[in-house]
Amino acid sequence: MGDTRSAYSEVVVRIVPARRAHSHRLQETDESGTGGGGRRYNVLVYTELPLPDISTNTEPPAGQPRTLAGLPFAGRERIGVIWDHYEEFLAAFVEGNKTLEHMRERLLEAVPPVLEALFGAPPQSARPVRVWWSCESPELDDLPWELAAYSARAADPQNFYFVRGLPPSQPAPAIPFTPPLRLALLHQPQHTHPSLLDAFSALPPSIQLVPLDGPPHKVLEEVAREGYELLHIVSDGVVSLGHEGILLFHGAGESGRQVSPGELSSLLRGSRVGLVCLSTQDYGNPDYMNITGRRVPSAYRAFTYLGGSRLPLPTVVTPLGPLKQGEARNFWGSFYENLAQSLSPQRAFNHAQAACGTLPVALFLRHTQDVLFRDRPQAASPDAPDPTDLGAALSFSHELIAQLRTHRETYGEVSEGLSQFIASEEERQQELSEALDKWFETEEGQSNES
Repeated sequence: MGDTRSAYSEVVVRIVPARRAHSHRLQETDESGTGGGGRRYNVLVYTELPLPDISTNTEPPAGQPRTLAGLPFAGRERIGVIWDHYEEFLAAFVEGNKTLEHMRERLLEAVPPVLEALFGAPPQSARPVRVWWSCESPELDDLPWELAAYSARAADPQNFYFVRGLPPSQPAPAIPFTPPLRLALLHQPQHTHPSLLDAFSALPPSIQLVPLDGPPHKVLEEVAREGYELLHIVSDGVVSLGHEGILLFHGAGESGRQVSPGELSSLLRGSRVGLVCLSTQDYGNPDYMNITGRRVPSAYRAFTYLGGSRLPLPTVVTPLGPLKQGEARNFWGSFYENLAQSLSPQRAFNHAQAACGTLPVALFLRHTQDVLFRDRPQAASPDAPDPTDLGAALSFSHELIAQLRTHRETYGEVSEGLSQFIASEEERQQELSEALDKWFETEEGQSNES
């Protein structure tokens, strides 16, 4: 994964269902004596760091790689989730007093010793440790693992980072910008909670807020066209049968009220938007909503599945459950204040978690570099290629060639013209990669100077 370009010692934790016969049901009885109602999962750890508490005399399960994101397989453990307990708590979390301590205790009970040790104390490393958390089973994404990850560290903003997703196969350079950073706020004002507006009213001067309250699709087109770097969306949401998180906008009129992950990816692809933040609308019942006479899960699960989508999207910061009014105001205020200083979403996220005592908010990271935005030098040529455009073109080219190769493997030889196109596109990929490498070299030089 290009570790030479990373300021972190990387750990990838991949959680997959245990596929051994009958192993999916927990046999033991829980503390309450009710028993059952659970599943076991394999915890696969990939890292070059020494992890003394991990079982190293194992192989990855069938179908799982020995290396992931350029990191070697370090060992395998098991995790057990008694879903009866979590479902009861999630109901209380959504509808009750919204306490976090009980959920934190349940999560810590579930994690194996190697993860508890990893969360509790940093391994021997000269660099900060960054844990990438990826779940193959969608139901695991619903749980606020951040509460367990930061439980013993108090969201250490210096040495430990917990992010969701997998490291991208192609690193991308920081997005150059001319200050200030521009933050587009997509919302319907009558459904935006005052506590969120309070956070936006105190933004530092280096972030310029531009409220946009038109039809969502039109606003997203404008955000991409005008080159905004940041986007904050206030919406509701529903989860489709395919576990897609779909944004739903009350007060946006009958047409264009919904935005799917595919539409969001298509509208923002190739844009300068590097970070999308999500907040819920202040509308009726914020936890459940009625669609065609049926009660369906609302925004939080939709936000989670949107953030974890495999489609090309920017980095996403989103709550996983309801926040109290003061918590939402303090989190977003702290997040944007630090982002303006560090230009790093992950540092800003850790800073906000530390300031608020760890909340059920997740960071779905889609880049490996520490700094996502870089102040464009005044002397920079306006005709210089934009690395955002280069990265988007390279990503699209790789996807296109992968699809054509799959077609060729499935249906046999293709026409000579198509073969020539594949060859020419591969040459173009090399040119794009070389252009991006020059940007990486420039960034590294600027980082050393600073």
